Amino acid sequence: MMVAMAAHSEEQAQQLSIYHLTSSTRQPAPYAVLAESLQRYFLHNPPRSGGKKNSGEPVQPPSRMRFFRTLPRFRAYMAVNFRLPLEVLRLLNIAVCGAFSRRHDELSRKYRYVMHIAELYAPYSLFKGW
Repeated sequence: MMVAMAAHSEEQAQQLSIYHLTSSTRQPAPYAVLAESLQRYFLHNPPRSGGKKNSGEPVQPPSRMRFFRTLPRFRAYMAVNFRLPLEVLRLLNIAVCGAFSRRHDELSRKYRYVMHIAELYAPYSLFKGW
């Protein structure tokens, strides 16, 4: 695979970046190496808020990325840090007669989307290799 990428790299544009991440059972790559590499990449290439590559303001990456070994740990983290404040917003929305209903609906939809994606990709991203 690496030889094929190198052979065809001349055909591509000059700004093409190829990242190859592997690990094995003999010499597994620790999560610290992955976290450090991702942090360094996003520090030098921050994502933009507009969605397109060159539009919008750069988004500051988090100071420390979190990796979860199991899906229940991820669910617990999301429940405490996102679902609980969302429920507080729902109660506040009820108390003020729906003044925050649009914001609550938007955040609730985003939360459900993230949890759905996590459920879909859990078998692949949390695979133990057994």
